[in-house]
Amino acid sequence: MEAGIDIVSIDENNPVFQYQPDRQFIPASVTKVITSGICLARFGADFRFQTQILTDGLCQDGVLNGNIYLKGWGDPGFCGQRFEGKRNQ
Repeated sequence: MEAGIDIVSIDENNPVFQYQPDRQFIPASVTKVITSGICLARFGADFRFQTQILTDGLCQDGVLNGNIYLKGWGDPGFCGQRFEGKRNQ
């Protein structure tokens, strides 16, 4: 297994621990663990992102005469694939 680490003090900008700090690696999925940990610590396990669905028209006989707007608040899991197959229903 190839690995490298470079931990730097935020206060002093000095290295605290280094192992192969000058080698370049592809970050892979390990960076997701750090990001997930920070999000859990900051928002908590029960936090849910919100996405608003807004319109500027009226629905008549089940048809919207207007536009649909999506206002997201940072939901990383929100994507168009969640809506596939739901058109014209």
